[in-house]
Amino acid sequence: MDGKALAERVRQRVGERLVDMGSPPVCLATVLVGDDVPSQRYVASKQKQAAAVSDKFLQRPAIAGIERPTVPDGVVPARHLYTVWIPDGRRDAVLRFMGAEGVGTAVNYRAIHQLTWLREHLDLRFPLPHAERIGAETISLPLYDKLTEAEIDRVCDVLARAIVETR
Repeated sequence: MDGKALAERVRQRVGERLVDMGSPPVCLATVLVGDDVPSQRYVASKQKQAAAVSDKFLQRPAIAGIERPTVPDGVVPARHLYTVWIPDGRRDAVLRFMGAEGVGTAVNYRAIHQLTWLREHLDLRFPLPHAERIGAETISLPLYDKLTEAEIDRVCDVLARAIVETR
């Protein structure tokens, strides 16, 4: 098998498909297989916490308008992360602010074609504007199974201050 030739064919097909689709927005998905009760319980817990974070967002004008990935109707998200998009090139400033306040955040998603090895070895022949925007703006907020309501409040309060302070 010629790996380079195969990679080129895949790049070409993916690029053509993305162009044919009008460069649609990117989404993420986690697939649960079967009826594993502990997994279902875990996912239900994460969904409950994510809903609590979303409710807290709406209570804080500074962050109420921050974009977040949406969940299409009929989809049951696993919610292993709670991500938000920080616009205007302020993501890293918000990350620093939150870290200085003791709130752990992360950048879990970057545009894959901008990762060093792929950038150096991939001859990208089509734009990926949605992936680039999401990669430049996404931060992941704390979301774990033992997160308390008080901790959710603190995360949202610190994020609200970070948004105001980094304008």
